[in-house]
Amino acid sequence: MTEPAATPAAESPAAPEAPQAYALKRPDLPEGVPWDEGFEKAALPIAQGLGLTPQQLQGLVDFYAGHQAEAFAAAGRARQLEETRASEALRAEWGPDYTVKLSQAARAARYFGGEELVSLLNESGLGNNPQLIRAFERAGALLGEDTLKGNSPGGSAGLAPADAMRKARELMQKPGYLKREHPDHFDLVAEVNAMFERALSQPGR
Repeated sequence: MTEPAATPAAESPAAPEAPQAYALKRPDLPEGVPWDEGFEKAALPIAQGLGLTPQQLQGLVDFYAGHQAEAFAAAGRARQLEETRASEALRAEWGPDYTVKLSQAARAARYFGGEELVSLLNESGLGNNPQLIRAFERAGALLGEDTLKGNSPGGSAGLAPADAMRKARELMQKPGYLKREHPDHFDLVAEVNAMFERALSQPGR
């Protein structure tokens, strides 16, 4: 009786011959989390040297991406909690003057550091620090409203009435002006008011 021919054994998955042959599928990341191309470039030759198959490397990359996404989400939750606590502390301290004082602090920050400082405070989360907000509010109180409105970067001083009105309308279209919870809301409201005051206080208007 003739024995059946042996079935060829399936080849075991192997690492590609070159790192560039892995052809990784980049995982979906949360908005605001960029893909680390430097990590990918450095990881491919290491994976190839260790003999990792494409499937194995893809699994590690997906795990790493998920870990990074969770870390990003956790940082966002912590920042939101910090912002809420800072707001509650200042509301309790300032009472009905909270909105005015917060706006004054924001304008003082822009006066001293311009848009670069405001962006740094917003992006880093330092703008939620109650001690820092109090310091800017006190500085704004010492400077006075006229100084903050007239001489701050991007202020209304020197603008013609029509330009001031046009600038006010542009600012009113920004998301921060329309959304009360936006970190720039009170600052934008104050700037819009300053522009209207400049436009409407000119002779002949």
